[in-house]
Amino acid sequence: MATLLASLSYIPQVRKAWPAGSTKDLSLHMLAVLTLGLGLWIVCGASRRLGHHLG
Repeated sequence: MATLLASLSYIPQVRKAWPAGSTKDLSLHMLAVLTLGLGLWIVCGASRRLGHHLG
């Protein structure tokens, strides 16, 4: 659920940039932190699933 919500948080940024044809108003720092957090959720989920099957 957390990964889904984190992924959906990109939508407002895309909706703002798409019509303008520019990404100058987007926060690169926010997108980088969000991407890192999403990646960590994916790694956590994959490692838990792998550990569950091994154990």
